[in-house]
Amino acid sequence: MVIDALLLDMDGLFRHWRDTGARAGERRAGLPAGTIDRYAYQHPNYRLAQLGVLTDDDWAEDVADRLAADFGPTARTAITPWRADRGEIDPTTIDLAGQARSHGLPVAILSNTTTAFRADLAYHGITTLFDQVFPSAELGVDKPAPQAFRLAAHHLDVAPDRIFFSDDEAVYIVGARRAGMHAHRFTSPAGLAARLTLLGIPSPCVRPSAASPPQPEQRQGRAADRARTCSANLATGNSPSSSTVSAGSRGTAAAHRCTCASRHARTSASRPGSSGQIDCASIRLRSTSTGVLTK
Repeated sequence: MVIDALLLDMDGLFRHWRDTGARAGERRAGLPAGTIDRYAYQHPNYRLAQLGVLTDDDWAEDVADRLAADFGPTARTAITPWRADRGEIDPTTIDLAGQARSHGLPVAILSNTTTAFRADLAYHGITTLFDQVFPSAELGVDKPAPQAFRLAAHHLDVAPDRIFFSDDEAVYIVGARRAGMHAHRFTSPAGLAARLTLLGIPSPCVRPSAASPPQPEQRQGRAADRARTCSANLATGNSPSSSTVSAGSRGTAAAHRCTCASRHARTSASRPGSSGQIDCASIRLRSTSTGVLTK
């Protein structure tokens, strides 16, 4: 197996949401907990924002208008704290991406998100971390539609079967595989590092850390939106195999080795006398030019 590019999800891998801004806004405006989730992420206009039909500002203003209509004008005071919260960046996965790029492997992001995505990258100071980014609002199609993955591959100028994709949502793994990509469900930074190592992609040793926060239960609205998106986009009853879902936990120990087992055609394992292992530092991967997606 030859991998020429990494395509990764953003939220759940590089960025985590605790929804502290939404809860602070609700307390300020005297709204019941979970109100912003319902009015923002469970409303159909959120999907329109993810597809670029509405801008991020249009969507936020619509949320404010509906809150004010139902709870009175003071409900608008909840918007500022909610909008100020841009999530928290995970330094462990940031390091993983940087290590892959340092060995010449392009790293790109495919995320179901709004037109605010590039501004969020700048806010967190990670704009230059990725070779390309593909927000669904710019693509005009979102995961798990295979077309979203094919468009990302087209802009990367890499064949889908030479791209490794990882996401924390199982149904998006199905979409990536239907597009022809090698896909693995993300469960932890250590699991991702182990899988990259097994593919012959250099990655730093990663140990489980409390610094990687779980996704908050408050994001139930966004989970429900994903389910609606998946129903609209996936014309299949298939689901990722249990072997794929658990592969990260099975291979975690491999992330702590300085050498990696040969799992693809670039190794010399088939040669007489070969040990079947290669020094990670000796791997040379094809580099592609850095670019950005334009509308």
